[in-house]
Amino acid sequence: MNNGISAEIANLLFDQMMEFAKYAFNKSHAAVYALNAYITAYLKYYYPAEFLCAAMNWAEKTQKKDPIPGLMAEAKAMGIEVCAPDLNMSEAKFTTDGQKIVFGLSAVKSVGASADDILQEVFLRYIRADKTYNDEEHRKAWLIRITVNCTRSFAASAWNRHRDYEEPDENEGREDPALKAAETKSDVMNALLELPEKYRTAIYLFYYEDMSVAQIAGSLGTTETNVKTRLSRGRDMLKEKLKGAEFDDV
Repeated sequence: MNNGISAEIANLLFDQMMEFAKYAFNKSHAAVYALNAYITAYLKYYYPAEFLCAAMNWAEKTQKKDPIPGLMAEAKAMGIEVCAPDLNMSEAKFTTDGQKIVFGLSAVKSVGASADDILQEVFLRYIRADKTYNDEEHRKAWLIRITVNCTRSFAASAWNRHRDYEEPDENEGREDPALKAAETKSDVMNALLELPEKYRTAIYLFYYEDMSVAQIAGSLGTTETNVKTRLSRGRDMLKEKLKGAEFDDV
């Protein structure tokens, strides 16, 4: 009332605060939040790689991909490397390898949940084939070939999502524009993976994850000028590797 507010208005505001306090300041409610905050802080401090990996999987599962660049930047600040997608290491989800986080295939743009389907199909073919391999390199080469074939079959048309995969015929569908586009993208990705890590990481984040130069700089702990230089030099390297009529516009 000393501030010029009538007793009626003051009592009304107080009554509203009391009603609100029945929920907002409930002791059990506050206790649960406190416990959750304690557990979260504990896990982040003692298991940082696993904690951030789980957070990235949560963001991917809920289709909230915006937090992923921020989580990658947080990992960089904590000294945790986030490895780019790798055919030999990546699984459908984000995983940890020691104190490293391996990028999940399902988070790759235009791949998404199809990575699960492709991985399952490759595994089934591996079991069904019951092959004898000369050595581990032979086994690895076979798995890579089958993975590429399954990916091409899936990418060739959207309706592949709703049917069983068939064993691909080497000569089948070679003139299909969609299949040709998928093969071209595969060749570009293979060339990209052959670049030095600093160049392929910058190009992957910029073109495949739609991250801005500023976001990439923050994630990698470098300057925007450095990122632009890596993108420029990386593109030149790719053009050199993909020389040929069909890759003139790469």
